[in-house]
Amino acid sequence: MKTVIKVLTQKKAESSHHETEITVDWAGVSEADLRMMAQCYLVQRVQFRMKLNDCAIPEKVSVEAKDFVHHLPEAQWECRPRKKEPEKKSAWDSIIDGLTPAEKKAIIQQLGLVT
Repeated sequence: MKTVIKVLTQKKAESSHHETEITVDWAGVSEADLRMMAQCYLVQRVQFRMKLNDCAIPEKVSVEAKDFVHHLPEAQWECRPRKKEPEKKSAWDSIIDGLTPAEKKAIIQQLGLVT
């Protein structure tokens, strides 16, 4: 059995995301193997939560695996680039946009920026 997952990956914070299609071939993976992979995931998630917590890190912690299972709709796994919000114009830009070229020229001359 194979699973295909589309993901977006960003190398650096300021770089763009790149879409990658990951195909996982599950042939030859036993239930014990799946449990080991799940345990690795759980350890990572539990450690992440402990780092976010303001309390001291406990010596022992118990979790229920079912609390970490997420059944996302298929549509959420598709790669969808974020839509950039259009830049909002400032009040000043709106005023300037409403002026005629002659009015703009007169203001510039009054400010002494052009002779």
